[in-house]
Amino acid sequence: MYDAGGACSFKTAGIKIAKLKPLVTTCTKTSSSITIFWSNSLTGLVTGYQVHFKKSSDNSYGSWITVGNVTSYLTTGLLSNTSYDFQVRGTCASGNTGASTKFTCSTNARLGNEVEESSAAISTYPNPSTGSFNVAMNGFELGTVVTIKVINTLGQIVYSAEKVSTDADALIALDNVTTGVYSVEVNDGTHRFVESIILNK
Repeated sequence: MYDAGGACSFKTAGIKIAKLKPLVTTCTKTSSSITIFWSNSLTGLVTGYQVHFKKSSDNSYGSWITVGNVTSYLTTGLLSNTSYDFQVRGTCASGNTGASTKFTCSTNARLGNEVEESSAAISTYPNPSTGSFNVAMNGFELGTVVTIKVINTLGQIVYSAEKVSTDADALIALDNVTTGVYSVEVNDGTHRFVESIILNK
C-alpha cells in the first residue's frame, strides 16, 4: 500500500493501494470549541494522526499537531460564530500520509447569558511525554488558582489537583498510568481549558 504523501507504505497479500488519506466525517461544536471526528479506515496502517486548522478566512494553516492514535480532536479557545477549516493526516515510521480533504465547521454564536471568552490558554510539554510533563498556564490574572485533572479516553480521572497557582507552570507526574492519549483539563471556576497529552512509556 502506498499513500498520497509518498512516505507511508504497507504490504499485505501483494495489494498496493494509492492515495491513502483519512476521511473527516463530522464535528460537534460550542461557541468556543470544535471537536472533529474521522473514520478509522487506516487503523493498523498508521501509527497515529496529526491535525492542523485555520480560520476559513485565513490563507494558511497552523502547524501540524500530533494527537496520537485516535479518531477525534478537540480544539478550544476559538472565536464564536466563526468558520474553521481542518485537515487530518496519518503518521507512520517513514513519514506521513496525504492530508484529508478540507473539512469546515463553524462555532456557535455566543448566547447573551454565556460567560465572556477568556484570553488565557494552556499547553503541555514535553508532548509526547514518558510520564512527567508540565502544564503551562498563560494569560491568567496574577494569583489565580485552578483545578487540574487528567482524564483517560474512558472518561476516568487518573490525576486531580486543586488550588494550583497559575503563576508558574505545574509539574505533573503520572507514574502509574499506561501508554495512551489523555486530556488535561484546567478549570478556574469560570472557564474550562483542555489540552491533549500523549504518554509513551
